[in-house]
Amino acid sequence: MGWNTTVAVLEHTTIADLGRAGLTPAGDPVTADEATSLLYDGVAAQQQGAHVVLLGGGPDLMVEAPGWAAALGRTLVLAVWGSTGSTWVWSVAGPDVQRQVVVADYAVADTTGEPQPEESQVTTRLEDDPEDWLFELLEARTGVRLDLEAPAQPLAW
Repeated sequence: MGWNTTVAVLEHTTIADLGRAGLTPAGDPVTADEATSLLYDGVAAQQQGAHVVLLGGGPDLMVEAPGWAAALGRTLVLAVWGSTGSTWVWSVAGPDVQRQVVVADYAVADTTGEPQPEESQVTTRLEDDPEDWLFELLEARTGVRLDLEAPAQPLAW
């Protein structure tokens, strides 16, 4: 059984900064596990070090996060786990970088931009385990490790 979720990291951003992109807290915290479920209708945020981690089980982050990052002038790191459809996406987009890797059926289907340093730090081969490959890329680039029991603040926009 695979994992289907989207994680977006706004590098060098605080949750307080999100207001400048039109995002506001909405309701009581949920666990990261809840926020990454396909049943969760929305987006929730965590502060991890110097970065904001946005969590969502649906397509909202893929559609909305690039605009939020642009409004804040920040680099967006986007990881999409679409395991039931055998599709995974790694994307880094910002003022100085554009990189995307699309994996389908355990092979690279498309790439844009120049490889980033974190790509050479990953030990898991994407052909063997694309889910772990994405987790490793996320941690190598941002230092973010997902803790599914940690609280996340739901957001409205």
